Amino acid sequence: MRDLGVLGETPARRGLRVKARLRHDLLLLPLLLMGLLLGALSPTNAQSCGGVVQGLNGTIESPGFPHGYPNYANCTWLIITGERNRIQLTFVTLALEEDFDIVSVFDGQPSPGNLKMRLSGFMLPSPIVSSGSILALWFTTDFAVSAQGFKAVYEVLPSHTCGTPGLIPNGVIHGSRYNIGDKIRYSCESGYVLEGHSILTCIVSAGSGAQWDFPSPFCRAEGACGGTLRGTVGSINSPGYPTEYDNNLDCTWSILAEPGDTIALVFNDFFLEDKYDFLEISGTEAPSIWLTGTTLPSPVISSKNWLRIHFTSDSNHRRKGFSAQYQVKKAIELKSRGVKMMPSKDSSHKNAVLSQSGLAGDVCPDPGVPEMARGWALYFKWAPASSSAVTTATFSKDLKVSPVRESQTHWQPGVTTGPSAEHGHVEVTFGA
Repeated sequence: MRDLGVLGETPARRGLRVKARLRHDLLLLPLLLMGLLLGALSPTNAQSCGGVVQGLNGTIESPGFPHGYPNYANCTWLIITGERNRIQLTFVTLALEEDFDIVSVFDGQPSPGNLKMRLSGFMLPSPIVSSGSILALWFTTDFAVSAQGFKAVYEVLPSHTCGTPGLIPNGVIHGSRYNIGDKIRYSCESGYVLEGHSILTCIVSAGSGAQWDFPSPFCRAEGACGGTLRGTVGSINSPGYPTEYDNNLDCTWSILAEPGDTIALVFNDFFLEDKYDFLEISGTEAPSIWLTGTTLPSPVISSKNWLRIHFTSDSNHRRKGFSAQYQVKKAIELKSRGVKMMPSKDSSHKNAVLSQSGLAGDVCPDPGVPEMARGWALYFKWAPASSSAVTTATFSKDLKVSPVRESQTHWQPGVTTGPSAEHGHVEVTFGA
C-alpha cells in the first residue's frame, strides 16, 4: 500500500504535457508568456484562501470563483461544529483541470488516514456527511491551466437526522424525509442498471449518530465495468486483467453481505500508474483507503457488511492492473467487528491482525507479504481454557515463528495451538 502523501501531481510529468501543447502552436508563445506575467501580478493570484469556518451553514468557494482560480493554489478549510453534531457538504459547482487540480475532502483533520473523497474534473459528487464534528477541504492546483473552480455549501446536522443522501447521475430518488427510521428508494433511468442497495434506511450508529445503513447506489450504463457482488467468495479484476487496462476508466464494484457479516479483500496482484490511477476502497473503519503504484496492498477488512471498490484511470499510460479475491465472514463465526488490520507500534514495516472475538476456529486472512519481506506480528486471543483454538496460515516464504510466552504455548510446523493461555502473541518474521 502506497502512502500517497501530497496528492498533487509532479511538475516534471506536467511539464512534458505543457511542452507538447506549445510545440503544436508556437505562435501562441508570446501571448502565453504575457498571460502568465499578468496572472502573477493580478489580485486574484495574490489573494489568500482557506481558514476555519464555523456556523450552522455557509459556503466555501475556490479563490477567484467563478472567474477562475490561480495556479499554485494551496488552500485548506476546516469546518468545525459542536461535538454531537455532524456536517453535510454539498458541491454545487465543480470545474477543475482534470487529474491536475484537486480538492480533497477529509472526515476530520486533513491527514492521509482521514481522506474521504478526492475530486477533480467536472462530475458533482453526492453530498458528503462527516462522522464527527470536523470536515476539512484541501484545494491544490498545478502551474498551468485554470478553470471555473468549485462552490460547496455546508450545513450542520443534528444527531437525529441523516441528511440528504443526494441525487445520483442517471438516477431518481423517491422520498424526502431523512430522520431516524425514514427510508428512501433509488431507481435508474432507462439504459442503466442500479448497483448497490436501492432502499436506504436512516439508522442510529454507535458513536456516529444517525447515518444511512448503506452508501448511495449508482446507476451503471449497461455493459460498463463494475457491478454488484453478493456471493460469499469471489474475485475482482481490473478490466482486461492481466493485460493493460484502458485509459479514462471509472469502475465501481459493490460487495454486499448479510447484516453483521464482514468482508475480507486480499490482493493477488497490483500494478497501477503511480499517483495517476487510483483504487479507492470504502466500507472500512477509515473513511476511505486510497491505493496507487505497484506495492501489493495488505488485506482489507470491512467494518460493515459491505465494501465498495472504485477504480479510476487517467488519460495517459496504462498498466497491468489489479486482481483481488474476497471472502465473507459470517457473523456467527466472527462477532462484533471481527478481524481488523492494525499498525504495529515498533516499526513502520509491521502490521498486526487482531481478532477481537476470540472464538475457536476463527481464521484470519493471509496477511500478505509486507514490504521488505520482514516483520509481521500476528495477534490473536485464545478460546477459553476448556476448549482449544487452532490458527493455521500458509505462506509462500519460509517463516521463523517464536512465541512471546514460550511456557504457555506449544508449536508445530504450520499450526499454532495454545490450550492454556488466555491470550497469545506470536512474532512472525519472513526469512531473508
